[in-house]
Amino acid sequence: MKKYKVVYALLTESAARFKIIEAKDALQATLLLRVEVAKEYSDYLEILDVQEISD
Repeated sequence: MKKYKVVYALLTESAARFKIIEAKDALQATLLLRVEVAKEYSDYLEILDVQEISD
């Protein structure tokens, strides 16, 4: 598993947020973030950037 920094924005907020996600690849990291954020917010979620990070 690799670590990814996923930067995202919610439609109702002006600031971007980020989360560190462990996943096999960038696509899986994006999907895991969407699932996690959907538990808390029902707003539209836009993925701004996904970067692999080293330990």
